Amino acid sequence: MPTVTFYTVPSDKGSITFNTATYYNGQSDEFLVGGYNALANVPPSYEFVKWSATGGVVCETESGNPTPVTVEDDGTLTAEFRWLPPAYTNTIANLKTFRGNILQDLVASRIIAGLDANHDSMQKYKGVVENLGILPYVFGRVREKALALKFKGIDVDIGMLTKIDAKYTGASGLYPMTPPFSVPQRELPQVDVYLYDTIKDIDLLRQTDMTQVQSFILLQAPSGTFEEAPDAENVFYDYYMIYVQKRRDVVITPSGQETGYAAWQKIRGEETWFIRKLTPAGTVPYTYYHFYILMDAGVYGDTTITATPAVILLHPTFTDTRPLITMSIAGQSILSTTFGIYATPSQTGFPRIIGFQRIAGAWEWDSWEDLWYNEFPVTISVEPEGGGTTDPPVGDYTWQAESSHPITAYPSGGYAFDHWEFDDVNKGAANPITHDTFKKQKVKAVFVPT
Repeated sequence: MPTVTFYTVPSDKGSITFNTATYYNGQSDEFLVGGYNALANVPPSYEFVKWSATGGVVCETESGNPTPVTVEDDGTLTAEFRWLPPAYTNTIANLKTFRGNILQDLVASRIIAGLDANHDSMQKYKGVVENLGILPYVFGRVREKALALKFKGIDVDIGMLTKIDAKYTGASGLYPMTPPFSVPQRELPQVDVYLYDTIKDIDLLRQTDMTQVQSFILLQAPSGTFEEAPDAENVFYDYYMIYVQKRRDVVITPSGQETGYAAWQKIRGEETWFIRKLTPAGTVPYTYYHFYILMDAGVYGDTTITATPAVILLHPTFTDTRPLITMSIAGQSILSTTFGIYATPSQTGFPRIIGFQRIAGAWEWDSWEDLWYNEFPVTISVEPEGGGTTDPPVGDYTWQAESSHPITAYPSGGYAFDHWEFDDVNKGAANPITHDTFKKQKVKAVFVPT
């Protein structure tokens, strides 16, 4: 009988119910050739993303849960889950409660008025409900974070976490629905029955200001400084893009303020974290370059609150033994050792970045709340084909930024595992190896004949 191996992503979250039995990551079982139903058991604070299958296992649908599955030969079945930030889940819960209160009031008022489903006003009301869209989102400015209601095509601004469409379904029903009845039951539109369609395939930050910010900053290094192929290059320099990892609400306390900026006691806003990992030439481990940008931040003093269009935090870990690089910011250059807090107020006499004034030399995060994590496609392959297998199996995955995934290589008969390659860069022979996701990447297990 064919053997099916089950996987979940992340590997320590959720499970799969298959043919009435429940399986966790890495577990396998034998099944007769035929059709089955698979159910992804979604862990708390996560949502189901998609199915993927390899070998002789075929899913009827990638996004359906549950989904019919056909077993023809040995293969794998993987369920992927996505973490939902508390800010998202809390907003959805508040929205549902708010919606319920509105509908309860409307239905009760309609019943008291004695209006049935054929009344003109009921038909007008039905039309409104069919076209009603309720949109929860978090504004880009933390002090404006709120639950918002908008109708139809009105723009929702940056910072939106997701969109929910409330749609009228069903024809009619008897109201009141449960006894005791304060008025005789009447047949009315079932406006309290809704379908919630969450848009899961929209990466908001790729549609708004984050794409512009990502192209705003490049890392510049002398040619040949790193093993990775550059994103752009000229005769003298290699250029590398940075990658958005997440956004979060933060409160920051600056220290070592420059003259004239003692009033900058707190910075509050929505912070975007960028990172690039690069491998110094001739080595194997990654080195990290990371920094943070706050758009529309609030600066707090003893008696004032000032809106600041942009704040850049250059992380002080640039000063360790990593290769010295230059950050090219909107075409202007600054050495990676010139760390600190930079903002748009302009005075003379301090290090500057294209009009960004150096405000302070260091900072501490007082508090933070994660709002959104980026996701990146990761492809796992083997070389040569047939030389071995991996766990998770060969295939395409979508992994969350900052997440860690152990990957194990298993050589086939007549082969031995040799090394790993991340984007064609040798990352050593540790087995298993941990993949820390920060960008779109190709992971390859390389085997050699024995």
